[in-house]
Amino acid sequence: MEHYSCSSSSNTNKLFQWMFPDSEIAKKFSCGKTKCAYLVKYGLAPYFYEKMPSVLSKPKTLFSVSFDESFNKVIQEEQMDLLVRYWDDEVKEVVTRYLGSEFLGHTCAADLCDKFLKGLSPLNQANMVQVSMDGPSINWKFYGELVKLHNKQDPDIPLLLNLGSCSLHVVHGAFKTGAQKTGWNICITGSTQLPRKFCSTRWLEDAPVAERAMKIWPNIVKHVNETLKDPKCKVPKIQSFNTVQAGTQDRFITAKLQFFISQTNMLQLYLQKH
Repeated sequence: MEHYSCSSSSNTNKLFQWMFPDSEIAKKFSCGKTKCAYLVKYGLAPYFYEKMPSVLSKPKTLFSVSFDESFNKVIQEEQMDLLVRYWDDEVKEVVTRYLGSEFLGHTCAADLCDKFLKGLSPLNQANMVQVSMDGPSINWKFYGELVKLHNKQDPDIPLLLNLGSCSLHVVHGAFKTGAQKTGWNICITGSTQLPRKFCSTRWLEDAPVAERAMKIWPNIVKHVNETLKDPKCKVPKIQSFNTVQAGTQDRFITAKLQFFISQTNMLQLYLQKH
């Protein structure tokens, strides 16, 4: 719960012996990183995984499912992560729990639907009331296939609530479009020469990039000016350098960077809340 690493468990036996010198339990306690990992994987994880289907299989326990696909760099395949959200009577609040992951090969809408249903196989799908997802066309086609399949299997199953797709990507995309339309050319080169690398897919994560650019801007101006003193053949002929050079001629560049930062910080509040 506190995001400690398994390695942080090393030497806890010595710590507890110092804390409780008269305790026989502390003297016998041991839990290194390997034992900690085993306790989580083979003790805690199975307990929570088995508990969740038993709760969600109850007749009146409704739940929604969220899924997202990302590229798994280890196995070099797309990975669909499934989360379920439901009301937990024990804690008296809505909880979100990780259900599992399915690995995707060639992904068309039918493939997504098959993997999605496979991942939900431990649950009573008649209790599913809503699916949360991103908004690409393939996901909407998958959603249509899922609705048809539900109606075909059991016409009495309640229709899924269609609340639209995830708005977080929409906010990212809208901010990106707005920043590009200004024509200010700040942070759009993707240059790795800056201390912080610009992210071209998550524009609202780039406030630290702009903040660092403001801090080192005098050094950037100096570098560009020194580079331009070199023979013409040695001046870089790449778009990123041209963009930075144009920025050094803009008297309002730091004001534009500051505006960029203020907008990202404002919209980040929305992203963090949702």
